[in-house]
Amino acid sequence: MVEAGWQHLAWVAMAQWPRAVIISYACVYQGPWFICLFGVSSVVDVLLWGGVNLAFFGDFFQDVSKVGMFGITICILLSVFRFCDLDRSRKLVKEDEKRYNELWTQLTQDEDSRMG
Repeated sequence: MVEAGWQHLAWVAMAQWPRAVIISYACVYQGPWFICLFGVSSVVDVLLWGGVNLAFFGDFFQDVSKVGMFGITICILLSVFRFCDLDRSRKLVKEDEKRYNELWTQLTQDEDSRMG
């Protein structure tokens, strides 16, 4: 009974190292890929935890990884919020460009601004 417990702990520990490597890489080399790597590590966690469940209980979905599911949820929420913010920013830039072009044409059409 004790040997099976140690064996289970060893398998769980071995299943966590790929996720730890991905998260460490994402934290060291921060940038736009952080959210993608965070999502990949969460999916890897769910799959590896399912593999451990399959090996010990014979059922992939015996106990779904709550940390992995939380990570996937956070990744999806961050991606949606980022997309909304980028879209809003894009609209603001277009409005500023339109206003700038209107002011530029108004300024260049004025008699006082012409040379000669």
